[in-house]
Amino acid sequence: ADTLRSVYGRVKPPVVIIPNGVDLKRFHPPTVEERRNARAMFRLNDEARVVLFVGHEFERKGLSYGIDALVHAPSVLLLVVGGNASSIDAAKSRASRLGVADRVLFVGPRFDLPLFFAAADIFVLASAYEANALVILEALASGLPVVATRAGYAPEIVEEGVTGYLVDRDPAQIGAAFEAAAAIEPGGWSAACRTSAERRGWRHIAEEYIRLLERLAPNRQK
Repeated sequence: ADTLRSVYGRVKPPVVIIPNGVDLKRFHPPTVEERRNARAMFRLNDEARVVLFVGHEFERKGLSYGIDALVHAPSVLLLVVGGNASSIDAAKSRASRLGVADRVLFVGPRFDLPLFFAAADIFVLASAYEANALVILEALASGLPVVATRAGYAPEIVEEGVTGYLVDRDPAQIGAAFEAAAAIEPGGWSAACRTSAERRGWRHIAEEYIRLLERLAPNRQK
């Protein structure tokens, strides 16, 4: 709403914001077996703390900051989903220059996202700009704490120290958030993260649309 007004000036009609919804059945905290099987696919042991990044536009979504943050977060690994051949090669070169290549795994574009959420412990998205960032909701619905910049509606759904951390595009700050999130035992964030996403389930979002339509509909005799 603020962006709309800043671009177009005063907007006479009322502005109603209805966010994206999330599929709460598809995205859910993994069972013990789901987590074990997902981590086994990537040869992750129980002690490994995994940060997940999902996004195609590496530059806008801030993958470089996540890679740089590994210098300040020695206890975590980074699992990267998305990108293309050229962007993945550039990111691999960056990780090599920083000496963290052995802690970054690139899997390329994938559509079986619940598998990766099940394998991970933390989600990161250091975007420069987002309209909504549905993937943040998917991470929360999967029980993962989120480390995100104040883009899109992340500030509305990420509660500091409860469902994750809001950060600047600052590798040291992001790395500190990784370490803070990783210090909590696996599953320790799950209940609060899931609860925050349940308010954005598609049933609730559909009801918001229905209420809006009822307000817009002309008066009718009953």
